[in-house]
Amino acid sequence: MLFSIDLHLISAPIRVYHQAYVAWVNMFISQRGLKAHNLISDLADGVLLINLLEIAFKSSLGRFSVVPKQLPQKIANVAQAFQFMESQGREASVEPEG
Repeated sequence: MLFSIDLHLISAPIRVYHQAYVAWVNMFISQRGLKAHNLISDLADGVLLINLLEIAFKSSLGRFSVVPKQLPQKIANVAQAFQFMESQGREASVEPEG
């Protein structure tokens, strides 16, 4: 797992937003028999993110690591998803903390 955050440590209002986003994501990805529980960890390897984008945009993102085991594969998946979002006119970036 790339990231792990205990959702019990997050404030109640943030947990409510998180649960709403999880339900929204699951509404889409359930079409492929997939399910998210924690968006921070579940989207980290890019697999669910790519599936969500393919369903939402009704477009294929091409080949990707379906079961990424190594960090470079996970990074490549997320980068592929971000490149697709940018190609669709959506801003996609990751800023360093601090």
